[in-house]
Amino acid sequence: MVLMNRLFKPLLHLFSASVLVAGNAYAEAYPQRPVTIIVPFAAGSGTDIIGRIVAEELGKKLGGSFIVDNKPGASGAIGSSAVARAKPDGYTLLITSSGTHSAAPWLVNKISYDPKADFSHVTVLVEANYLLLVGETSPAKSLSEFVSYAASKGDRLTYGYGSPTSQVLFAAFADLLGIHAEGIPYKSQPQTLTDLVGGRLDVAVADVPAAQPFVEGKKVRPLVISTSTRLSAVPTVPTLAESGYRPLGISGWVGVAAPAGTPVEIVERLNAALKEIVNQENVSSRFLGMGLKPNYMSLDAVTAFVSSQLEAWGNYARKAGIKPE
Repeated sequence: MVLMNRLFKPLLHLFSASVLVAGNAYAEAYPQRPVTIIVPFAAGSGTDIIGRIVAEELGKKLGGSFIVDNKPGASGAIGSSAVARAKPDGYTLLITSSGTHSAAPWLVNKISYDPKADFSHVTVLVEANYLLLVGETSPAKSLSEFVSYAASKGDRLTYGYGSPTSQVLFAAFADLLGIHAEGIPYKSQPQTLTDLVGGRLDVAVADVPAAQPFVEGKKVRPLVISTSTRLSAVPTVPTLAESGYRPLGISGWVGVAAPAGTPVEIVERLNAALKEIVNQENVSSRFLGMGLKPNYMSLDAVTAFVSSQLEAWGNYARKAGIKPE
């Protein structure tokens, strides 16, 4: 037995080294054919724009073609499910988001993918930022004044939401500020903001890209932004910390994932490339101009982040009384 161990140990080490070299060589040669990046939302959406930036820059960084394929529907579940079922070889990627991997599992009935188990999460690209807004004619000129105003209105305070995602976000703000409001559903964020301008709502939550035209036109008043630091797109809007509050607890975000089981060497190669891309001035400036904060994460960090955000969004969805539809 001792003799056999002496004979086979060197062979085992040689085999392990050969596998490692082969894996590294495979990753270094990647991609050898076009890579499809599925965006689970419509062309022209914010997520689509981010996906196209990523596709263009990955092509420059790694060589080869990275092609965006839009598969919208069911709050992003159709495209996400397609990637979850794809061959895990690195040639099908997904633009993930808080919509598909934090919120949708609590908002879409019988979702056909597991946000954690069905994916190898590569990184987060950006943090989406949300504004708590009142109409320009509102008596509340600051967050503290709004909290007092909300208390004076009691159950008569109204807020609008253009999607279940924004409904959950308002629930998080309400929990943080200790206020209560009656929710009124709309088909989109612009419709919500139009009624906020018209005085038919007291307050609303919207992402920066949707709210920015209304803010710049001085039709709505932003009271606070959900980020930890001020954002260049809306530099005069204070953060929650500046206003004396803890972080919101849930984040809007956009990232990249591959099907579960994708070779780790490829996932690592993509992560390294995207780290460089997110930190490029030409890319980060485009993200900031969209009201997004560049937020690269390592493989360990993104895995933990997706898990924690899934749990946090679920908690607020339950508090808001939202049922999957």
